[in-house]
Amino acid sequence: LNSPGPDAEKFLPRMYMLIAVIRILKAHIYQLVKSKLPLKYFDIDVSLAGKIKNHIVSFIQASPVTTEGKQQGALGKVAAIIQAEAAQIFAEGFEFFFQAVSDQVTYLANLLTKRLESKNLSEAES
Repeated sequence: LNSPGPDAEKFLPRMYMLIAVIRILKAHIYQLVKSKLPLKYFDIDVSLAGKIKNHIVSFIQASPVTTEGKQQGALGKVAAIIQAEAAQIFAEGFEFFFQAVSDQVTYLANLLTKRLESKNLSEAES
């Protein structure tokens, strides 16, 4: 979610298209998870699922858009929508992105460890 730069007039419509694509992806991932079938039944390679996950995570972690002028409010809203939709995809597609239960547990354990380390670091700085 980078700043629009020289193509500012095209940036906002492109972001709305991105939102539409993300919502379609969310619907498909929801259906894949709901089916409870392995990725191989849908001819989806595990590496492709990993690439999708990496893109979704990058949308979640992206900094808010900052620009000058009238569009800042609209761009900020669009960026927030993209981040929210990406977070929903990640939450709904957790089983899609981490097929094995051991991968799910490992990811959650790493997430908790990072959170505790961050909390301890902030308490030490106080």
